[in-house]
Amino acid sequence: FEWCKKLASVTIPDGIIEIGDSAFADCICLTSVAIPDGVEKIGSWAFKRCSSLASVQLPKGVTTIGFMMFYGCSSLTSVHIPKGVIIIDQKAFRGCGSLTSATVPASVALILPDAFAQCGLLTIKGVKASAAEKYAIDNRIPFKATKEDVTLSGEAGAVGSDGTLVIPSKPTEIGMYAYADETDIKSVVIRPGVKRIGISAFSGCNNLTSITIPDGLIEIGDSAFADCIRLTSVTIP
Repeated sequence: FEWCKKLASVTIPDGIIEIGDSAFADCICLTSVAIPDGVEKIGSWAFKRCSSLASVQLPKGVTTIGFMMFYGCSSLTSVHIPKGVIIIDQKAFRGCGSLTSATVPASVALILPDAFAQCGLLTIKGVKASAAEKYAIDNRIPFKATKEDVTLSGEAGAVGSDGTLVIPSKPTEIGMYAYADETDIKSVVIRPGVKRIGISAFSGCNNLTSITIPDGLIEIGDSAFADCIRLTSVTIP
């Protein structure tokens, strides 16, 4: 569909697993794209210079944001990179002059040079000590620290009126910085089923006094309970 200058919108049907190189490049009237989660690969230059593209929903199945994928998409205002993406390639969003917000998950391990070059209004959002923060610092782009989703699957826990946080049995992982600096938490009970506690998940919970860790937990991330100055009891099976 390259150079289809009157193409205004695209809906990719279920069953498509790959969008090829330059598939919609220079479709200057294209304003929106909906891509189903079954798509696993999007080629280089796929939406290059789609200058009217204001929004795009990226699928959960992709692991790479390709070379110059959204280069010159001057109307794009925000982008949410899905969890599971590992690499943001060179010049992926270069020249997106209206881009004000890019949310980058902790799964992204590598952001290549010029990925967000010439995005003068941009603020990158992501977790601390991540590839997103490093790229922002190295390229003098404003960075806003956010908390990773509490869990990778299942229902998130909530803090009760007594300060007890119960993480239910369905989640498999407590994300990085998930409850960092939450002063309302006084005790944490993690139900069986949780396998990992992420980096700094409960760091800075100044009123946390006790935590119960379930059978089956295989990993506690670095600084998971750092600076929990009132923590006096940890039950580990």
